[in-house]
Amino acid sequence: MPSKIEFTYGSRLRNAQQMLNFVQTYPNYNPPRPEESIAELTTLLQDINTLNTEETTLKQNYSTATTARAALHKTAPNSISKLLAPIRGHIFSQYGKNSLEFKQINTLVAKIREGRLLHTVAADKVTELKLSQSQKSYGSQSKLFADIIATLTTFNNYTPSNSAIEIPQLQAVYNQTISLSDNVTLNYQRFIYTNKNRAKIYAELSDRAQRVKHYIKSAYGTQSLEYTLISSLSI
Repeated sequence: MPSKIEFTYGSRLRNAQQMLNFVQTYPNYNPPRPEESIAELTTLLQDINTLNTEETTLKQNYSTATTARAALHKTAPNSISKLLAPIRGHIFSQYGKNSLEFKQINTLVAKIREGRLLHTVAADKVTELKLSQSQKSYGSQSKLFADIIATLTTFNNYTPSNSAIEIPQLQAVYNQTISLSDNVTLNYQRFIYTNKNRAKIYAELSDRAQRVKHYIKSAYGTQSLEYTLISSLSI
């Protein structure tokens, strides 16, 4: 569902296009600056449409990246969350409840389960702090999972029958968490960069629209049809 910001951007762009349609029909339309000419306004609106499409694509890319990362940590068949019980169970079975091996793994498993993953979505109001907190929550879990793998490598005869919790498989899962985390960061940076550029270009649109209105008011008169048609357009 589109956000209120998207509705605002969308309505401003539609109003700007309507204003351009009107001024194209005005006789002797010749603003003092080239930026408010028909050609330059047309180019600006085309640039905005292109940027809007790019921003939508990047938002989807970021959402996809965060979903993939969350799945690998929690919901996928080979997710960290679903690997903990088999690892813990095997250590309990092989080394015993009172063994040092079980106590070490049990402590790390408990820490992961106690942690809270913070999931973010692409939005104009996602703050750097919230992103940082989210990254740290996933990073902390990945670090603890790496500690489990490192600990398992020190155990004598760790040979689980479940191939999913063999050391190479666990290492592959860990490597994938790092890759997905990096992908989230990259897509977020691209989204924010484009989002900021969009805010700037809409500010430029607003400024030009105000200049057009003042020019029309001066050139055609306050009571003119030309000014009446565009004066109420919010851009």
